Amino acid sequence: MGELSTTVKAVGGVAGALAAVVGLVFLFFPDLRPTGTPDEGSATFSKPMVEQPVTFGQYLDRVEIPRDTSTAEELRRPGALVSVQVTIKGYRNQALPLRWYLLDGPEIVAQQSRKHALTADRNDAPAAWSFWVELPPGAGPFRVVVEIYPPNPKRGTVPLDDERTDPFPDASTQPGA
Repeated sequence: MGELSTTVKAVGGVAGALAAVVGLVFLFFPDLRPTGTPDEGSATFSKPMVEQPVTFGQYLDRVEIPRDTSTAEELRRPGALVSVQVTIKGYRNQALPLRWYLLDGPEIVAQQSRKHALTADRNDAPAAWSFWVELPPGAGPFRVVVEIYPPNPKRGTVPLDDERTDPFPDASTQPGA
């Protein structure tokens, strides 16, 4: 019986030593910690900010995209620059799809034409998202709605978060437009 007791003590000692080593590894290399499950993840937006009027040409200049593929008429299109901060938790290295759409009253009058996604490089990551929205003339007030979804959403998936801008008029009613 004494032999069994010694074996149990040895196994317990080895297990304790392994647990201590793993704990130290996670202490010195926190990015090696296992990620949370998607059920534990979250993504939250700050209140989106709108800057206007911003022409399409001004937007291209700000994001350092060459203007040479656009016509003079396209560069003069009026719009708004929308910026929002998002905090992503628990979705390390997973692409979270983003969506925006423009409301004129209750109606959707414009929406993004290509897919966007944010990928966090750690489990608790802040990020910024800015985009340009063309504004139809003579309508409004407008609101922009932003949404962020869990990875690989199916049709009908509820967003992790959504936010709306405060109402704003079209660019033609802005001073100096």
